[in-house]
Amino acid sequence: MGCFEQSRRTESPAAIRIGACAAACAWILGSSAPAANLNETIVAAQGAVGYLEAALIDPPESGGDRWGVFEGFEIGGDGFVGGWELPGSYAAAGRALLQAYVLAGDPDLFDEAEAVAAYLLDNQNRAVTYLTDWGFAPGGVLVVEGGNPTFYTAHQARVALFLVEMYGATLDPTYLDAASDIAAFASAEMLSDEIGTPNEGGYVYTQDISRLVWPWMFVVGYSEAEMALALSRLEPHGLRAEDWAELLTVADHLDSVQQDADGGIYWTNRDLDRNPLGSDARAGIAAAPLREAGLRGAAGEVDAWLEAQQALDGGFYSPQPLIDSSDLTRENAYAVRALLDAGYDPDGGVLDLATDWLVAAQLPDGSFPILGGDFAGDDDASSAAALAIMAALGGGCAVTPLVEEGYEVAQGGTVEFTATLWNHGPFQASTQAWYEVVLPNDSAVTIGPAPVLIGARSSVVAPVAVPIPLGAPLGDYFLRLHCGSLAPLAVDDRDVFRFQVISP
Repeated sequence: MGCFEQSRRTESPAAIRIGACAAACAWILGSSAPAANLNETIVAAQGAVGYLEAALIDPPESGGDRWGVFEGFEIGGDGFVGGWELPGSYAAAGRALLQAYVLAGDPDLFDEAEAVAAYLLDNQNRAVTYLTDWGFAPGGVLVVEGGNPTFYTAHQARVALFLVEMYGATLDPTYLDAASDIAAFASAEMLSDEIGTPNEGGYVYTQDISRLVWPWMFVVGYSEAEMALALSRLEPHGLRAEDWAELLTVADHLDSVQQDADGGIYWTNRDLDRNPLGSDARAGIAAAPLREAGLRGAAGEVDAWLEAQQALDGGFYSPQPLIDSSDLTRENAYAVRALLDAGYDPDGGVLDLATDWLVAAQLPDGSFPILGGDFAGDDDASSAAALAIMAALGGGCAVTPLVEEGYEVAQGGTVEFTATLWNHGPFQASTQAWYEVVLPNDSAVTIGPAPVLIGARSSVVAPVAVPIPLGAPLGDYFLRLHCGSLAPLAVDDRDVFRFQVISP
């Protein structure tokens, strides 16, 4: 695979005007701090993607068609006994291959991602019979671990997120329908209805087919956060009207279980005896859905907590309650993604240090070990690291209200905020920016899009003013900034803040 190349269009007004509400946006270009080892980061991304591409095999039962399963991850020949089938692991690899295709334009990478997607669709279809026989709602994907069929939330979330991204690359509604079915399954089967308990409004981590093996139904922070991210990427496409409302419910739950005084999100919020457990660097990925649900204060606390967990070598401490180490590759990769997904400012230096840690952990074959310093590569760790490193070469958008969170604006007044778009990569990038104002009745007014050109390792900043009509309904509002493409719709990132409209 050659060096990553820019693949977006390059429309480029230096100063733009977003219509509809005649909001003035003077985009101001500012440079970010140079990456510590940008070339090494690019090479590491290429190596990781090459390893994942080579790791995919053709299992005998596929009849020669690529299903996109890793060696050692195939389902057992007898169906379940001793078998392993981890769709979330395949989906993470598929996401990495797809994102590499977007960056590099190599059609072979897309073919590999498409093969993974085909396997996942087949898994979802095969799961219908099991789900129906066992009394579950349809739509989920089947997970098999050591012959034990389960439906872990994390696997469901990763598959849904990958399928949404496949839809963005192909506009094939099959992928979007499948992702929406997974979200509906998660809502029907995994959303807790235990009123007043610590996981009210959260997702149960696992449902065993007997519903008896795991009767205590523990919940896991990064698992719930990944499902919230999947909902956030599904919601703009409007297949399920409840996606936005459910995202708000899960975000409120994540906010309620920030049990660390400094803002960390739980590893699991209870053990077998329902005692709370420690915070988790992986669960820092909750910063993004918190931000995208308008809970900016909680998201900022997660960012600050993550930064405080960084070791001197750039790694982040393990989520395990009894281990104090920064050597777990997958957890470090999650921390990098969490900071990037949350719109973290790269000028802080934390991201460069963290990315350098990941690059240094890579093995000569392009894979990544479970523990930094080990000599054997791991597929899950390699997928997580590849996604994190490529995210460090991508971009994002953030909004900063000019007033405190939850502020009020009178009818006839003006909502003011600052929009920031990041380009962390080594090449100039083109994107679109638009925003929506969501009214109390859940209707939305879309303003934009505006094309924006961002230099390499740079940011673009725009002060924005949105007039609120005198006749605007009273109540709670959301302002959602998006970057990506409005037509066809592809949301690369978005940020949200809440405000209230009151009488003058």
